[in-house]
Amino acid sequence: MRFTCLVLLALVVEFAYAGEFTSEGWMECPIPDTEESVYYPDLNDCRFFYQCSNGVAVHMMCAPGTVFNEVINVCDHPSNAPCASAD
Repeated sequence: MRFTCLVLLALVVEFAYAGEFTSEGWMECPIPDTEESVYYPDLNDCRFFYQCSNGVAVHMMCAPGTVFNEVINVCDHPSNAPCASAD
């Protein structure tokens, strides 16, 4: 029971701070959500990106074989995206 409570607490804390400061730096996500979704690239790995949801930057992964194209804000074929790494 104690272990379960600690795990739940850790998950709550991680979620609460996910959108404030990430390895990419400060990400400003609007509250409430806007009509247009807000995205940020993951500068360390092109296979990932951040999508804002209610003020929180949620770390998301593109489908296998694709990378985030920050020009058009979608996961795309690596040859179409300005990012070089799709390992």
